[in-house]
Amino acid sequence: MRFALAALALVACNPVARDTPREVAAPVATAAPAPRVVAAPSYVGVVTTTEAVDVAPAIEAALVSIAVRPGDEVAAGQVVAELDPRAVRRDLKVAEAALAEAAAARRAAAVEVADAGRILASERRAVAAGVSPRRAVEDAQAEVARARASRDRADASVTEARAQVDAIRVLLDDTSVRAPFAGVIALRYREVGDTAGPRSPIVRVNKRDGLRLRFGVPPDDARVLRAGQRVVAQLDTLATPLDATIDHVAPEVDAPSRLVFVDAVLALADATPALQPGLAAHVRVP
Repeated sequence: MRFALAALALVACNPVARDTPREVAAPVATAAPAPRVVAAPSYVGVVTTTEAVDVAPAIEAALVSIAVRPGDEVAAGQVVAELDPRAVRRDLKVAEAALAEAAAARRAAAVEVADAGRILASERRAVAAGVSPRRAVEDAQAEVARARASRDRADASVTEARAQVDAIRVLLDDTSVRAPFAGVIALRYREVGDTAGPRSPIVRVNKRDGLRLRFGVPPDDARVLRAGQRVVAQLDTLATPLDATIDHVAPEVDAPSRLVFVDAVLALADATPALQPGLAAHVRVP
């Protein structure tokens, strides 16, 4: 009796009858997952130059003027600085005086050769006439040889003195320091009044048409890069990305960085005057 009451109470408390069918929730349609977009990898690179020269004078002297500043474009042979020429001009006067002295000595030696030749001719006539001994001719011949040797030494002295004068004239011309090629002034090391010399350059010139792009990639990525492949470089200083073409992929991994370095030629346009070596770039391989 107790068991029946308990079962009845349990059925009464359940609002759903045993025979009532349950509602089945309809399946909710879900959207297909969006395709995954893989961005092209980006690498860190830098703008480099194929040729950069620190312009230094051939002599050491004080700078009296500097005509350029970083960012200035220069033509091949353009004067970028002037050195004090006074010391070189003094050396040139001394060398010219030495040349004049050597030339005078050579003229004197030539006169001695001529005199010795006349004496030799006279002695030969005297010997032929029987009025002079044969030994006189031999002595005259020896004198001619000595005179000619003196003339040869004088000729050598003139050649040496003239070479010295020419060298100093070149140095005098070098007091006007010139750009070795057309390019852009990258750095200025000295100011007016400073001393410049062979080991103290004045400015650095970058060749403008030699700008390139260098970037490093992991070894796995380097396997798919080839010469002639196009890359895109984005620089902070330029609003428009620059195209470049790979022309060399290093065959080995750089040990310190564990990257493979890639060189590319930049496709420069007239609208890129702000492009300078040393600028960082983000490089993408489309």
